Amino acid sequence: MNPQLEERLRFCKSLPTIPAIAMHVVELAGQAQVGLPDVAKLISRDPALATKVLKVANSPLYGFRRKTDNLRQAMNVLGLNAVITLTLSFSLAGALRDIKRTGFDIEHYWRRSVIAAVAARALGMQLGMKTCDELMLAGLLQDIGMLVFHALLQEDYRKIMAGKINHNAVIEAERLAFGADHTEVGAWLIRQWNLPAYLHQLIAASHEPNSSTIPAELSAMANCVALSGIIADGMLHPDNDTFAARAIKGAEESLGMDAGAYHSALDLIATSVPEVSEIFEIKLIEPLQAAALQDQANEILMIRHLRMHEEINEVRRTAEELTARSQFLEDQVHKDSLTGLYNRGHFDAILNKEFIYATEQDWPLTVAFIDLDNFKQVNDSFGHTVGDEILKSIADVMHSHTRQTDLLARYGGEEFVAILPGTNATGACRLFERIIAAVRAQDHTDLAKQPLFVTLSIGVATHVDAGYYFDSASQLLQAADDAMYAAKNAGRNRLIVHSDQASGRQEDSAG
Repeated sequence: MNPQLEERLRFCKSLPTIPAIAMHVVELAGQAQVGLPDVAKLISRDPALATKVLKVANSPLYGFRRKTDNLRQAMNVLGLNAVITLTLSFSLAGALRDIKRTGFDIEHYWRRSVIAAVAARALGMQLGMKTCDELMLAGLLQDIGMLVFHALLQEDYRKIMAGKINHNAVIEAERLAFGADHTEVGAWLIRQWNLPAYLHQLIAASHEPNSSTIPAELSAMANCVALSGIIADGMLHPDNDTFAARAIKGAEESLGMDAGAYHSALDLIATSVPEVSEIFEIKLIEPLQAAALQDQANEILMIRHLRMHEEINEVRRTAEELTARSQFLEDQVHKDSLTGLYNRGHFDAILNKEFIYATEQDWPLTVAFIDLDNFKQVNDSFGHTVGDEILKSIADVMHSHTRQTDLLARYGGEEFVAILPGTNATGACRLFERIIAAVRAQDHTDLAKQPLFVTLSIGVATHVDAGYYFDSASQLLQAADDAMYAAKNAGRNRLIVHSDQASGRQEDSAG
């Protein structure tokens, strides 16, 4: 961007500003130990925002089979990254829609932006990408530079925009008049807001996705964002066959999508429109317009015979390798090297956060202490190598029975611990009974060269359940530990719930 334009932007007092809640989300996301409870606490301050997160979790955009009826369930289903990205999307959209621009069709701008956001996510889903929520945010903000231009150059920019429905024509006119286009000034604004680097890179490349400036790992995402804008134009102008033809060509050449995948993406966009319209509080398109775009695509596809979807290309492989490397480095800090479960330090940090959040929201939180019975005899009889393999095998069994939002950790030696957010004692008991049975059924003969079976003793304690509360996270953990020792003293190979000890009731899994 030329220095003179950038200087004018820096001193323009009417530029869009980042809303406070979006700023807090960015700050929170930059913290090393951020978790769902931290984000939930922030979102809960804004009931309207919380409602939007819940609605989108139940929308066709995510396609979950079970409907969620409260925010915590929705956040557990969506995951931390999706919740952070969606919160940014909704807070930014809500603030920017309030901007009043005389002579600027803000409603058309937002219709295109929201449809592009849905389209970018749908394309990512069809390609099996793990960055669909980031695509939605980039699709939503790809034309934010148009708001910047209008704030800075109102009358001149209205003349530029007059009668243009083709964004390529807008880009050319902007460059000719101002020496820069709205992708450049939009990326500049995103950098000023300190939003993630991928976002300003995708916005800068939203009209030139194959630009040499886009990192290789973002190439596929950039093509999705660029194509999302063309799809949005096609839905807003269904009588213009040019957009449909360009979209099909882009899907084939830049994303390697075959006819079936492209039509599936269009179907998802069409079915998502009603609920997305409600979430973003804007009328997008009529169902007939979405159907018209699909009809156009059918006609063009019969002529062009799009080729079959290609294997994952080198760029996507590179991105996955980088993601795997990043995950590996994170695991080195937070995970146990033998079992692959989380380590004690990470467990302690998460337990304290989950305890505070459960107390504030009055939701159940279950902690379990899990110990292998007579494991010292296994090490003494068969050696530590065999013992280590058994520990890894049992860790795999426990991991396969728990949810993504649960946390399993190796506490030390043959001791494990588990955190089950939003789960009461009854639900936890059902889960751990299945784990006890599965571990008991494992035959380790191949390791020990003779019949060898191991069993578990498990103690469970639940905070905020049936009127039962603990004063601290450490007290909750101690209660689970006490219940585990009670299970040992009762004969091992069983589960005992802390709240039942006073009455002598226990869950016997001895079989």
